[in-house]
Amino acid sequence: MREWIELLAEVVPAVFALLAYLQGRKNQGKINELHVIINSQFTALLEKTHQRAAAQGRAEGAQQERIRQEQRQ
Repeated sequence: MREWIELLAEVVPAVFALLAYLQGRKNQGKINELHVIINSQFTALLEKTHQRAAAQGRAEGAQQERIRQEQRQ
């Protein structure tokens, strides 16, 4: 009886792992599609962040230049 329990303790997780693997292969197209969507959204977010940071840098630079011009006068 103990051998059966030990056998089940090893077989059951292996069967579930195999089923999860097969389900993943079945859904591979959906997984790839989701991956592409997430990557494109992340890329867009990075681009917007870069644009905002660049605009903020230009605005701060212009403000510092105005301050320097006022100090020279």
